[in-house]
Amino acid sequence: ALGTAALLGSCARPAAGPPPGGIRAVQLAWRAWPVSTFRQLADQGLNRAELNLEWGALEPQPGRFSFGVLDADLAAAAAAHVELIPIFWESVWTGNPAPWVTSRDITSTGATAAIPAWWNPAARQAYFTYVTTTVAHIRRSPGFGGAFLNYGWLDATWGQPPSPAAGVTGYAPDDVAEFHRWLPLEFRSLRAFNRAYATRYASWDSVPAARPGQPGFAVYQAFRAWSVQETYARLTARVRRETSAPLYYYWGGDLSNEPAFLNLPDSFFALARRYRVTVVLDDAENTGLAVLFGSLARAYGVPLLQEWTPAGSGYAAEAARWLGHEGLGAPEAAGLDFFLFQGGREYAAGFPVFARWAAPLGAMDGAYPQQPLALYVSFASAFRSADALTGTSAEIGALWSEAHVGLQVVTDRELAAGVARLSAFRAVLPVTGPDAAVRAYAAQGGHVVGSAAALEAYGAPYASFAPAAAGLVEAVPVAAPASRRAWISIAAVNPTWPYSGTVTILPGGLGLPAGAYHLVEEPGGQQVPYRAVAGGLAVPLDLAPGAFELWELAAGAGSLPPPAGPSAAPGAPAASTVAAVAGQAPAGLAFLGVGAAAAGSDGNLDLVAQGGLQAVATWPTGRSRTPGSFVYLQIDPSSPVDAAAAVRVQVTYLATPGQGFQVQYDGTGGPYEPGPSVASPGTGAWTTATVTLRGARFDEGQNGGADLRLFARDGSQPLVVREVEISAAS
Repeated sequence: ALGTAALLGSCARPAAGPPPGGIRAVQLAWRAWPVSTFRQLADQGLNRAELNLEWGALEPQPGRFSFGVLDADLAAAAAAHVELIPIFWESVWTGNPAPWVTSRDITSTGATAAIPAWWNPAARQAYFTYVTTTVAHIRRSPGFGGAFLNYGWLDATWGQPPSPAAGVTGYAPDDVAEFHRWLPLEFRSLRAFNRAYATRYASWDSVPAARPGQPGFAVYQAFRAWSVQETYARLTARVRRETSAPLYYYWGGDLSNEPAFLNLPDSFFALARRYRVTVVLDDAENTGLAVLFGSLARAYGVPLLQEWTPAGSGYAAEAARWLGHEGLGAPEAAGLDFFLFQGGREYAAGFPVFARWAAPLGAMDGAYPQQPLALYVSFASAFRSADALTGTSAEIGALWSEAHVGLQVVTDRELAAGVARLSAFRAVLPVTGPDAAVRAYAAQGGHVVGSAAALEAYGAPYASFAPAAAGLVEAVPVAAPASRRAWISIAAVNPTWPYSGTVTILPGGLGLPAGAYHLVEEPGGQQVPYRAVAGGLAVPLDLAPGAFELWELAAGAGSLPPPAGPSAAPGAPAASTVAAVAGQAPAGLAFLGVGAAAAGSDGNLDLVAQGGLQAVATWPTGRSRTPGSFVYLQIDPSSPVDAAAAVRVQVTYLATPGQGFQVQYDGTGGPYEPGPSVASPGTGAWTTATVTLRGARFDEGQNGGADLRLFARDGSQPLVVREVEISAAS
């Protein structure tokens, strides 16, 4: 079979680097845009625009194309000196697939999916023809800036299961038929296959396309992973015969989606290295994903473009986090991409900030300071279990936020591809647990650690915060030791909690030569007041949620006097109890999702009045169309309660008949550790219940950055909560 090595070949060419100053792009919906729109974008510092194509509009009948709107948009972009990058959607987005493509995939539960069957030959060839014909038509247009090629559902590859049905796609008859053609190519001998899997199949066609949870599921997962590599390789090779322009692969979702979608990040980076493609990280506001993808970009030598697709957890804080993450990809950082032009509340909140910081961020010239410290992630479990890797990206983000060292993420697939070696690292923290590679590393004298603090002990921090700022502030460095300078972005990333304290920038951890340094604000060039301390520069911070700053660390002592004192007067010790009361400002604990109305969200809460008191109420499952209803809560990361391993949770709720809840919390067993359950006495009155949670590790690993949630016992009726109080327990 064509395994990874065969698909990549031995003649990989270096990837094309990002343009000077980086890509500054925004996505556009399908329509004829006037020149004035592109001029507006150019005036705001943008140099690219991405156009979401509609296959049905471009090819309304098989082989009959209508390029009028696309040609007009390319001409309008060229007139404003903006390059236009078409996005080819195979399905799901409006107008995709073309209406005459009738093939649909089947999920493992037997439901019909929204996407064409992956291996349907007519649908596959139709998409390849659509892409290559369109590229051949526009490749010489002065406004043509390249193309997004993704096959399958754009961000998630194998496609969305039909909501609310469970399961994974890839079980259409055409998919299963291709599976049976793949088996002898992959395993050569049926006897060897039977021996390896303790089976007695008489023919390849009798090997079942196993569903999640069934014996043999790992084999079918391997086929689905191979399908992604094979299809992308063939599609990209065909487009490369038409154009040498920049090409792009989208990657979206979360690592928890891997078992369903098989959009393994390494697959995309390996192919991108071969075909000179830029990888685009959707959901780049996700810290764990940004750390992982920055590491992969450096390991494979592939440009990384980072897009903000808002999750709605606080647009200002999300935008600040996304902007700061550009440095995580340096020196392979290709730029930033904003979704979506004129796209609603996130556009109003985020686009002006994006336009403001586009040029200063593009002026950074250096690399993320790498130290021989690694977080290790294995994707092997994604081949065995349909719910593997849940919480992994949140765990990566939390570890990076706690250890301010230039750590890398190394994957098992990097090791297999030969682009990384664990032996090159002084210390390794196995995020997904130890495996054979980690055990071999330890046997050779490598240091396997289990916490961010232990990992940090083997490196040199580039920053420190007092008080601790994990979950509140992110500091991302880009260093240029040869020119004795660096840049540090400071982003207040929590949508609820401000930060007041001090950050100390440590040039030694940035790899800079010894000597005096000072800080300068970008843009503007104003010096940042600081105090010289042992090994670094201490800067007072008072940051509201969503605040963003960019500093240049330059050689030489500054001319400003140090600040007069700390940024905030010392106050009382932090409270050992936090509380969320409906309708009131958070007191160290916040209800998430109050007033939200996101489609398909299981955490939307209404603010209601009950017996003259305000309360929050979950949406019934019939309204939210989700399997369950939850009250999500987040603890102030600076609170001692957030660091407690055992806590008491006191919940005041309306005791309606048949209702109740289970507390699920971010703990040592994962982000949704099951805690005690509470059954309602059914009195219809306000009732207070108290439970104790042990093994807590509040790293905001749940949906929306929550630390814990209340799972409504009866999802068909609201769970009504007036107050939640949490205190440290012994």
